[in-house]
Amino acid sequence: MFSPTSSSSFLGVGSVLVCAPEGLPGRGIVSVFVGDGFDVRLVNGMQRTLEALRVEWIDALIILADPGSDVSPAALCRLVRHEPEVEQIAIVVVGSGFAPNEVVKILRSGADDCLTIDLGWDIIIARVKAVLRRCAWGRTVDSDAGDDGLRDDMIRIGEILIRPSRYGVYVSGKSVELTVTEFRVINLLASRPHQVFERDAILEAVYGHDADAEGRSIDSHIYTLRRKLGSAGRYIETVRSVGYRIVNGSNRDDVAK
Repeated sequence: MFSPTSSSSFLGVGSVLVCAPEGLPGRGIVSVFVGDGFDVRLVNGMQRTLEALRVEWIDALIILADPGSDVSPAALCRLVRHEPEVEQIAIVVVGSGFAPNEVVKILRSGADDCLTIDLGWDIIIARVKAVLRRCAWGRTVDSDAGDDGLRDDMIRIGEILIRPSRYGVYVSGKSVELTVTEFRVINLLASRPHQVFERDAILEAVYGHDADAEGRSIDSHIYTLRRKLGSAGRYIETVRSVGYRIVNGSNRDDVAK
């Protein structure tokens, strides 16, 4: 199981981080996944893998096992599963061959699947998609909700991690202290990345139908929210004369801070 999940993961595709040794094998697996509709990033080494998982929206981690690499798939799986921000991400290990005891070790370390290259890329891609669909489905039926009805489904926007049921917001792993209103604003925006929310819509969602507050009060909350988020405040964009949106990228052609 994993979280957060992008909408594309329900279709069995999404953003994939490939941890592979430098050279042709890594570039080869990237081209295969890109050709099947995945958004792929290639990294080398445990540290770079963990850093990328912490700051980017990733649906699955693919570990390309290589006998000559200093990256042990089992060790990397254990490290990821002990990272609070990314512990539920889907992990698939792919290699040229595994002894039965090695497969058991990798799966017990937290991998969702362990595949050999001789299966063929069509089957490997299909198995990765199956893992993503299964994980996405498991997230939708998750009933682990708090007393307020919020499930603890993590939402990641760049360096920002939101845990709704805990009213928790983290930037690069560090907790950010927000008021209840500020949390409701960022949670609303993050629930639909890139969608523009009008000020009145945010006002109603945050204060309810009987709110006495004015739409411009949202501007004040956004200002404070950006300041508390630090550099991650750049993900909250102002859409002129309309309202606000939160993005997971840097397209700012039609926005103004």
